[in-house]
Formats: sequence, C-alpha cells, structure tokens
Amino acid sequence: MAIIEIIADPGTRLHLGGPGLAALRECFFPGDCQSCNRPLGGRPPALSVSVLSPGHAMARLYHPACVPPQWNDSGLIEVAPGPGTVSRSARCWLFPAAGAPGPVYLPALLVNPGFESVFLREGPDGWRPVLPEWFSAAGMLPGAAGSPLPGVRSAIDGGIASVVFPASPNPYSAPAEPVTLARARELGGFLILVSQVVDPAALSPASATPVLQRAFSAGQIISGWASLDS
Repeated sequence: MAIIEIIADPGTRLHLGGPGLAALRECFFPGDCQSCNRPLGGRPPALSVSVLSPGHAMARLYHPACVPPQWNDSGLIEVAPGPGTVSRSARCWLFPAAGAPGPVYLPALLVNPGFESVFLREGPDGWRPVLPEWFSAAGMLPGAAGSPLPGVRSAIDGGIASVVFPASPNPYSAPAEPVTLARARELGGFLILVSQVVDPAALSPASATPVLQRAFSAGQIISGWASLDS
C-alpha cells in the first residue's frame, strides 16, 4: 500500500501544490530511510526535494531525525549523511493481454523502480512524478502495447527472469513459475511493465488485473517488449 501521509515543509507544499503532492504521495511505498537505510517504520516520513536542474528534481523519503523535510533549490545537491539504498520490487507472471476471441497470456515482468525515491519534472500543470529517463529512452510507452525495445535484453537464469536497460545502474529481476518461463522461451521475450504506483510484490493473482487496469486507465504504466538473450 502506498504511503498515506508524509511530512512536507511549507516550501515543498507551495511548489508542488495539492495535486502535485497527491500524485507524488501515490508513488511512495514503505521502504527504507534514504540516509540511515533503516526501515521508515509506521510514522510519517520526511519529504526532501532537491532541484537537480531547471524543471528537474528528485524527491526522497527520510526519517525526520535523519534529514528534515525541505525544498532545496539552492543549486547545491543535498548529500545525505548515510548510504541510502532505494528499494525496488518486481513480479513475473502470465499477463492476460487482450486478444481475439479471448485473452492472450504473455510472460510479463512488472517493475517498480523505487519506493522511496522519485524523479519530478515541471510542466504546464506544475511538478509531477516521472519515471527514470532510461525507460523512455529505451522506447517504453504508456499502455500495454509492448512495442519492441531495441537494445533492451531480457534473460532467464534458473527460475529468475531479468531485464537490463542500457542506462540503468542495475538489472530488474523476479522469480517466475516454470509455465511463465516456458512461454517466454516460446515467444522469445518478456512484456516489460513499469509503474511507480504499484507494488508488484503485493499483488495476488486475484488483485493484479483490477489494480493494473486502473493504472493503465490513468496512464501510470509504460510497457515494451524485451527480447530474450540468445
């Protein structure tokens, strides 16, 4: 479940506005403090936003005692005193894509790239959350069409499915059932789904379809097809 309450200072509330803060809150999930690396726990975390360049910023969550809530547009990047590590989540399963006369089941790898760290971009409607640029640079697009992603490769290692993006610092991976891996080998790849408003590990077979349908309808999932390494 996404974090319901965060501590934001008046400057952050002014810059983001109500809609921007609500959209950002939807992207945060319980994880670890980006300073001390200990669990954020049940109390509201502090939101710290650093403007990286005009129109681009990074929002992170901390224990209030580690880093106070702030909007930092001084041009000096705030460096937390500890080695904060971003939590990620992924799930691999057979995704029921629309087809005729019935659904076509595709091997899918759903990724949330960061629970406590979110990029922001300023646009006509103000500051809004955006996914890391390496996803759009690879050719991922909103919706479930799954257009081919040149240069992006998926792999199967034992019972683990993974995908590597050229500009991403780390691969994304998840365990998969044998039937899912067999389907991936049959089709030669995986449908890659990326969203920051869904915790893949929290989805069950019963909840996955309605949760993803809502996210697709809101334009909060991007997708692409990553071919298997030969």
